[in-house]
Amino acid sequence: MERKTVAVPLRGIVLPSLDRGAAERVAKWVSEWHSADYDPEEISSTLANLPPEVPVDDLLEPFDSVAEEESAQALAELTLALIHHVERGCLQAAEARDVFRMACLQLCNRGIPFEETAKGDDLAQWFHYIGVNEFGDTDDSGFSTDLTDLRLLSRYFLDPERLAEELFDKPHAEFPTNYHEGYIGIAGALGDWRAAPFLLRILSRCEDSPSVATTIAALGMLGRARKGWSAAYRDRVAQVLKGYAFSDAPEVATSAVLALEGLGGVHAEATLRELERVLPAGRDMLSAHVSHALIHLEKGEETLEKELARIASDPKEPQINRICAIERMAGSDESETICTLADLLDDPAVEPVRVDGYLTDDVVHVIREAAFMSIMDCRFRRLAEVLGEPVLDRIEKFQTSYPPSWWIRARIGNREFEEDE
Repeated sequence: MERKTVAVPLRGIVLPSLDRGAAERVAKWVSEWHSADYDPEEISSTLANLPPEVPVDDLLEPFDSVAEEESAQALAELTLALIHHVERGCLQAAEARDVFRMACLQLCNRGIPFEETAKGDDLAQWFHYIGVNEFGDTDDSGFSTDLTDLRLLSRYFLDPERLAEELFDKPHAEFPTNYHEGYIGIAGALGDWRAAPFLLRILSRCEDSPSVATTIAALGMLGRARKGWSAAYRDRVAQVLKGYAFSDAPEVATSAVLALEGLGGVHAEATLRELERVLPAGRDMLSAHVSHALIHLEKGEETLEKELARIASDPKEPQINRICAIERMAGSDESETICTLADLLDDPAVEPVRVDGYLTDDVVHVIREAAFMSIMDCRFRRLAEVLGEPVLDRIEKFQTSYPPSWWIRARIGNREFEEDE
């Protein structure tokens, strides 16, 4: 399963605290919201029938007291222990999955669900997803995950520096020579330029657009790395990515544009300017990303944030530009950005816009729907701090009462979409 990658990370800030009463109410709302993902009776019935050699109570005990910021490491330790029992034949993968679910449910009942803790971290979200849904793809649902991915992610959350040494330190580097999505994602997240030659080699061997796009995205993430960094090496990678930016495959071209933005430098900026000259403004998500990327590289992140908010709120802007800006604002902690997204939940535009998926399925959005998806990537506590507790009820009502874009499209009989099909 391909996953959408956050395009531009926004600046971290120090979060203010809610007063005690408000914090308790928000924690209760958050736990109730996420508890719908779990069936306590089903999970408990599984745990009641586990073999005695699996110390379930001991495995789950840490989750009654572990701090929120340490929950990823605690789940990683649990996962490695569960994998050990599965490989020894003491547990079925489905049973291990329910132990993982119970740990997540215990965190949820304490008001610190891992679904919230993981926001802003693509790998943490993926770790949670495959842990609670698959744990080895026991139902043969077609996902590309197995115990290898879970073990790799657990190692990442427990000791990323040691993992980097084991993956990239030659001559006994563990990093595979052929494409493996789990390793590609880890390579980008580790932020170590020693990953670059491995990723470039794999990129030259990729045979389909999704694997090319995923590998390019990992290379772009190295722009945030400092270990082993050099301007010459960065520019070399940027030159390799230039051809991909002009690809006819939208997801490949988009991943290259975002990667060049992440890398920065003279060569990256020159490629983006050249691409801007050949792409009609406001044509699609690619042209919108190119425009935003150049603002970012030329004027900095703070200017970009302000420009994204302006474009997202301006009804005179092309719809695709507004959608692109809204997607880039997803998950922000910035007060102004959160307020903009909240205002857009009432945007009057009903014109559906087809968005070519970047590492995800193609979707059709209206402005309000895109804003809702982006605001859902923000931590609920932060939303309450900025907008007040009523925003939580507003989110819930929006999800249950707002008509989806396919219904709007059917009602207005959008000819443009009918002609495209």
